[in-house]
Amino acid sequence: MTECFICCHQIQFYFRKQFNEFGLDNVDYYKCTNCGFVFSKTHNEMDYNKWEKINIAFHEKIENPNTINSTNQPPYLHQAVMLNTLLKNDIITLDNCLDWGSGYGTLSKVLAKYFGININNYDKYMSPQQNCLSSREIAEKKFMTVINSAVFEHVTHRRFLDEINSYVSDEGCLIFHTVVCEKIPKDPNWFYLLPVHCAFHTNKSMGVLMEQWGYSSSLYCPTAKMWVLYKKKPKNIESIVKAINTEFQNNYLHYKLGFVDYWK
Repeated sequence: MTECFICCHQIQFYFRKQFNEFGLDNVDYYKCTNCGFVFSKTHNEMDYNKWEKINIAFHEKIENPNTINSTNQPPYLHQAVMLNTLLKNDIITLDNCLDWGSGYGTLSKVLAKYFGININNYDKYMSPQQNCLSSREIAEKKFMTVINSAVFEHVTHRRFLDEINSYVSDEGCLIFHTVVCEKIPKDPNWFYLLPVHCAFHTNKSMGVLMEQWGYSSSLYCPTAKMWVLYKKKPKNIESIVKAINTEFQNNYLHYKLGFVDYWK
């Protein structure tokens, strides 16, 4: 690969990290000269079966539902609170919702038990413990809301990002959790460099993706560490966000046209 799979501009070598675990040795990271997106060329060129084995082995280790204080886990409770808040204020719908890449379905279990909200789960590599849809059941289907926690950093090729987005309906929204930076650190010891993390997004690269996919505006919740991308701007969303922040006495939500570049 000689060009960025986000914006198609030139890439250049950025740095190397040595892992010596999960079958990985040296991993080479490349950076886009335009949007700043950083990805592992090592993972990009890896045999797909080898990549799947690494991915499965890593997540079986950390995704065990009985594991407490596991590293790298999304803030599921805060995400559930955010989703419930947005639902109650009519700026998302969860009636036709898919959690794509849900793992064992932890988010859906929290939503169901504590908020009485049911969503569908799908995962290629694990078996969610409730409301699980198969690849056949979601094929060519569209959802008003697609949720995606901690998957954007695992993609080795552009087609995987496009696959996730393909399930969002024409007037729907995409809700995702990942790390987004103004600039990806040139540091082999950066905390986010894990054996299965191979794509690192910047504010600019996410803005490019938004435009390519046809989203007009976005919302960010710092406690949930989740963005909501809207294809169609919800009615009165600015005043609704202001009212929620006033009610919580906190800058709980941030909304703007384009991508919310919260982390600068």
